[in-house]
Amino acid sequence: MSLIRDVLLLLSPRWNKTVNRLRNSKKDRLRLPFLIGLVVALWVVIYVVFVKSLAYFTAEEMFGTIAATKLLSMILVTFTFVLIISNIITTFSAFYLSNDLELIMAGPARSNALYTARFIETVGDSSWMVMVFGFPVFLAYGRVFSAPLSFYALSLFAFSCLLVLTASGAIIVVQSLVRTFPVRRLRDLFVFVGILIFIGVYLIFRMVRPEEFLNPEGFASMMDYLSIMSESSSPLLPTTWIMQVLKPYITGYGFEDITFFLALLGCAAVGAFRLAGHNHGSVHFYGYSKAMESKGARLSKSRAVAWFDRQLGRVLERSTARLVMKEMLLMARDWGRLSQLLLLLALVLVYLYNFSVLPSLDSPEATMFLKNTIAFVNIGLAGFVLSSLGVRFLFPAVTSEGRAFWILKGSPIG
Repeated sequence: MSLIRDVLLLLSPRWNKTVNRLRNSKKDRLRLPFLIGLVVALWVVIYVVFVKSLAYFTAEEMFGTIAATKLLSMILVTFTFVLIISNIITTFSAFYLSNDLELIMAGPARSNALYTARFIETVGDSSWMVMVFGFPVFLAYGRVFSAPLSFYALSLFAFSCLLVLTASGAIIVVQSLVRTFPVRRLRDLFVFVGILIFIGVYLIFRMVRPEEFLNPEGFASMMDYLSIMSESSSPLLPTTWIMQVLKPYITGYGFEDITFFLALLGCAAVGAFRLAGHNHGSVHFYGYSKAMESKGARLSKSRAVAWFDRQLGRVLERSTARLVMKEMLLMARDWGRLSQLLLLLALVLVYLYNFSVLPSLDSPEATMFLKNTIAFVNIGLAGFVLSSLGVRFLFPAVTSEGRAFWILKGSPIG
């Protein structure tokens, strides 16, 4: 009971802050009904869209249940990816960069109580959006397939296990990172998250394989098409376990396996929670200590930068080389811009891949209108990307100088 009391005590400032804001702030009191109404309206829209879509699927006797199952699997994979990214970002803030950690670490708070309290905060902060979007989806599936109350209870349990698994996995990943990188250097986090976003988008896109779904004539037989549509994910993924729990309510068979996968989900969630808690006791203080350290000027004093500076001076004029070197150092130090470049590269690759899987424009089915439309859309998108790059990278290169820009304007630089 003492552990529960300590956890509630550590959570009380967050709760009191929320209550006091709603009680004393007139602006927040007016904002709350608006947000509730917005969420309810969003629920209604998502619910209606999924009910209509699933009803359309079920009208097809051969493909209805397969398409509905495939759609639910894609939704779960997408939710899992979003939860992993959100939990990683939230874990850095909750466990290492929160302002109240200095007071808590100096007090007699127990390690397991601190871990449990921060774990609850991490799950709440990182999963609220997924819960908002996921709640009407499961309601729509239960409504269309006339599922009993057990479907909703099992959905809640399975989704809760997924939240615990993703949060525990994110905490373990962060615990591994703090052994190598100082937590204050969030630029490393931005690059890591950008890489994960790119990998996740690519994997989700390849798992969906929309170009094959839209062209069943390209398969050797209808059985090949059905096998592709009914193909399941890896049995080691938690999303596959959740699908095995919910799939019987859609297809009408396989209820005998539900107990096994429920036990698998529960044991995996408890095991991941305990593993992350065990690592917390040995890693957290080390990572928090590194978070308090200051950053050194390693980049500008490195030999590689000095060598590149000399080579740049041989190619360009001295004044131009100085300006180019200044901009490159500013760019390298602001890893927020580098992460955006990484995301832009990911979007460009996905964009190019989409065009690579389009049917050939040289085919007889491609009309002149379609060819011209694709060509002009490409020009418009390219112009939009170039203007966005200019606004994000070229304009701040001048405005970030502030009042010190008069030094450049007053210098003898052409």
